[in-house]
Amino acid sequence: MGAAGEWLRVSRAPALRRMSGVVLTFAVLLAGAALTWVASRAAIESEKEQARAQLQLLSTDIQSAIGDRLLAYEALLRAGAGLLDAFWPVQGDDWQRFIAQLRLATVYPGLQGVGFAARVDDREHFTISFLEPLDESNRLAIGFDPMSEPRRRAAMERARDSGVATLSSKVVLVQDSRRGLSTAGFVLFLPVYSSPTLPATVAERRETLRGFVYSAFRAEDFFRTTLAGSASSAFVEVFDSSSPSTDSLLYRAGSSPPDSITDTRRLPLAGHEWTLRVSAPGAPQSVASSPIPWIVVGGASTTLLLAGLAQALALSRQRLQDRIRADLALAERERQAAQVLENALDAYVAIDTADRIVEWNRQATTLFGWSAHEAIGRRLTDTLIPPDLRERHLAALDTFTTRTEHPLLGKRLEMPARCRDGSEIFVELSIVQIAAPTGPRFAASLRDITQARRQAAEIRLLNETLEQRVAERTAQLEVANRELSTANRDLEAFAYSVSHDLRAPLRAIDGHVMRFLDPTETSPGAQPRHAGAIRRNLAHMGKLIDDLLNFALIGRRPLQKQPVALWDVVRSVLHELPHSPSVVYEVSPDELRTVNADPALLKQVLTNLLGNALKFSRNADPPRIQIGCERRGDGTVYFIRDNGVGFDPQHAGKLFGVFERLHTGGDFEGTGVGLAIVKQIIERHGGQVWADSAPARGATFFFTLP
Repeated sequence: MGAAGEWLRVSRAPALRRMSGVVLTFAVLLAGAALTWVASRAAIESEKEQARAQLQLLSTDIQSAIGDRLLAYEALLRAGAGLLDAFWPVQGDDWQRFIAQLRLATVYPGLQGVGFAARVDDREHFTISFLEPLDESNRLAIGFDPMSEPRRRAAMERARDSGVATLSSKVVLVQDSRRGLSTAGFVLFLPVYSSPTLPATVAERRETLRGFVYSAFRAEDFFRTTLAGSASSAFVEVFDSSSPSTDSLLYRAGSSPPDSITDTRRLPLAGHEWTLRVSAPGAPQSVASSPIPWIVVGGASTTLLLAGLAQALALSRQRLQDRIRADLALAERERQAAQVLENALDAYVAIDTADRIVEWNRQATTLFGWSAHEAIGRRLTDTLIPPDLRERHLAALDTFTTRTEHPLLGKRLEMPARCRDGSEIFVELSIVQIAAPTGPRFAASLRDITQARRQAAEIRLLNETLEQRVAERTAQLEVANRELSTANRDLEAFAYSVSHDLRAPLRAIDGHVMRFLDPTETSPGAQPRHAGAIRRNLAHMGKLIDDLLNFALIGRRPLQKQPVALWDVVRSVLHELPHSPSVVYEVSPDELRTVNADPALLKQVLTNLLGNALKFSRNADPPRIQIGCERRGDGTVYFIRDNGVGFDPQHAGKLFGVFERLHTGGDFEGTGVGLAIVKQIIERHGGQVWADSAPARGATFFFTLP
């Protein structure tokens, strides 16, 4: 039995191998057929999925085209509102020229017209005042009260209270209804207020409302021009409600294909909602253009099919592993981002469309005092927003949810914020919109800038006071520089005076003393004559020394400037001068204005000038002295004019030097210091002094006081 069994085992081995080969071949054929069927079904499903993706893309394009077109028309209405605000009240010709420049037919196709409905005395009534282009059809709408129709009224009230552009429900345009037509249409309203900025409250918006800039549209024209070229192969329907029906149908284009797939979307636009329904063929392609026959042919090659399948499986496995790794990396990045936000130096707060706080990091707790457990779920208006800003915050949140783009998003803002203890701080923030499965969220990072604002204000104050101090110091330096220059010139004159004028009386005294002591001098009365000459020279020398001391003291004395009535000083000086009934004074008190000067020094100036005028005109018949002022350029020049002996104008520059005299002491007494004192005082005040004269024709002394 052992040998027989071994033979039987050996003889059965080829059969088993053949059987296994048949089974393997049959298995390969079955696998090829099965794989071919699976590939065919996958191709069909892929075509359907591609059709659905193309439909989604087409619906998105249509939605974007409608939204973009309405935004363009809203911008057009805002331009009209800007014209009304800048040139109110606007006339019909102005509106016509403004609309003509817009080239509506070319730039804004599908638009029936742009007009303005002005509010009449009654707040509940409006009348269409302007409508361009003013063709035969649009003339039918002039004078119509849009508030008289419920659907228009509802849109106008929403626009009035919100301050933004608002769409009406489906209506029949006045232009069509008055011609017996029932074409579907709608109207876009934008409120115009008398305030240049949007009033803060609803009550103020209703009170300051001037009217509405509006655009009227025939739905057929609007959607045909808007969707031209983007929906030619699809069946498009737009309904004026969230529940499509025949009554709410605004627009329909194309015909519904057999075995179609449909994408339905809600379009929230300008405070209103439309429903968009797009249908397209969903069946796979025809056999002639389908890749399925090629898949069947390819499936005949079992080896290539298995190799391709193995490669596809390997590739799928690799992609799956990559996807798993990517998901893990994404989860890790999200975890790290959450840690970064939680430990960020800036406060991070996020809210949903209902103003409820959904995210709150550790720095927000430090900054505002509420813990994350206390803050999350509360309304932002009940935590951070100060009471006087809550209405504006809610209005802004409204506009965030109704507009795809908002001017405040992504911008750096500064505003006050309320802490838990009731105190307020200033924060710098930036708002971004974040997409989330439950709806959009609005997140902001906030930084406390209270101290920075306080420091900036202090720096501005310091800068302002620094500029003032620099200006004052510069003015003081300029005055000191002028005084130093004058002192240097006076020092030179003083040196000359000491070497010349003071020596003259000393030489005269010395001569008379020598004669007084001369024993040969025996003429009667010689000694008294010499003694008198000595006394006169000593007196003259004393007068010179007194004038020099006065000149030096004036240069060192600080100025005490204050408003001084010039006529009061002149009147005081005239009372103190020697009186003579023959002297004629000509003066107009009203011309002598109030000046900013040192009263005592100004009196010294007028005393010296009037004393000189009186001295050098005493031989005139009669002496005449004129006191007045005249306008030269942007300033006032004061003058004192006499009809005395005058002087040669070639020597006018010597008048104001110390001890400079143009007449001999025998003709007119004096030391020659008085005019030098006048020049020193006027220049210390920042003014100028000069003289004009001719021999025997009198002299005029001019001076300015800034």
